[in-house]
Amino acid sequence: MRSVTNDRLRLIVLVSASVLMAHLCLWPRFDGMADGGLVLASEIQNLKSEIQDGRGEQSTEPHTSTEQAERKELARQYSRGWYWFYFVNQGYTFLMLFLILWTGFSARLRRWAERATPRRWGIILIYSGLFMVLLAVLSFPLDIFAFWREKRYGFATQNVTGWLGDELKELGVALVLGLPAILVVYAVFKKAPRRWWFWGAGVLIGFVIFTVAITPVFIAPLFNTFEPLRDPTLRQRILTMAHEQGIPADQVYQMDASRQSRHTNAYVVGLLGTQRIVLYDTLLENYTPEEVEVVMGHEMGHYVLNHLWKGIGLASLLILMGMWVLYRIMPSLLNRYQHRLGFKELTDVASLPLLALLVSLSTFALDPITNSFSRYQERQADLFALRAAPHPAAAVSAFEKFEMLDLSEADPPAFIEFWLYSHPSPKHRIEMAKAFLSRPQL
Repeated sequence: MRSVTNDRLRLIVLVSASVLMAHLCLWPRFDGMADGGLVLASEIQNLKSEIQDGRGEQSTEPHTSTEQAERKELARQYSRGWYWFYFVNQGYTFLMLFLILWTGFSARLRRWAERATPRRWGIILIYSGLFMVLLAVLSFPLDIFAFWREKRYGFATQNVTGWLGDELKELGVALVLGLPAILVVYAVFKKAPRRWWFWGAGVLIGFVIFTVAITPVFIAPLFNTFEPLRDPTLRQRILTMAHEQGIPADQVYQMDASRQSRHTNAYVVGLLGTQRIVLYDTLLENYTPEEVEVVMGHEMGHYVLNHLWKGIGLASLLILMGMWVLYRIMPSLLNRYQHRLGFKELTDVASLPLLALLVSLSTFALDPITNSFSRYQERQADLFALRAAPHPAAAVSAFEKFEMLDLSEADPPAFIEFWLYSHPSPKHRIEMAKAFLSRPQL
């Protein structure tokens, strides 16, 4: 629901997603790292106190124009810092993968794996694990900068020790899911030299569906605690909405997101019987029941309109096209640079960084397409919420709080929204909601 640049479709990635989600946390403990951000953190907390009255309910008193201007400027600074970080992070990733290939280090890493075992499957697993760890070590400075920045702006609630613990869990999940997937992909490369692009795409698509299906049951609980929504009145209001829309829901979950961050959000996740409607506890703390209903109406819209399956359909098409392009360009690429790279066949696991680089470049180039598709779905879900929620006028104040509480820039540069935003900007969402509310309702 929240409009942030990090929520974008990444389903077209297997190798790079498995690799880049792995963050090795070999870093000394220094819990005082974010002291420089105490002023900003205090400012945000003071703001939250201002918008809540003593009973924890939302205040209807408007903010002064000065306060609003200060918040807009703070949101602009926060958001634009992340825009720059996104492009720096992308460039750094491309450079890492290129140097691992161009220096011949990937081939040396494969030779180390060969010394450990003569079995091909063992070589693939050892190499892949070492490669994921290597990338995690190299990317760690940017990871810790991102954590520090969230601390500085008062969002991250964990100390460094807790954050490192979650990072280690992510590494474990990446290894458990990524290594078998990579092994299967390279088995396909070996067994189907002429049709590997087709069967490889099938493996990746199956992996995407499998991961989405198991996430709410096996992965998400590793990082947070999920429990039935505590407020019985709000729970009944949400379930009533769900039943009115033909959704066979019997439970709504809340999640202790405040364990990691003060950001607010809600989502629907899962497939094949594992679907869950989840509310962040931070959302419940800062939004009125009417605003929560709008948020839930949005998430129900995703479910009713089959957005998850449509997203997987787009991802599947892009995966298939991407694998075919790799099939066409890989032979000439390897033939031309085999002496520099230290391998000459795709079946050589030393080609994994090359695959990751090509997939990462393709994903970056396709971001405008996938994000445009996502923004279209989000607009559909917003309209669904406006029609389904008992108090649609609450959508305006909910969208305004995205800027107020989450420091989401209301009106980002057009290029940035086009390239990075998976949701319409708050300004566009507010305009759409006001236009909807101004029309006579049948």
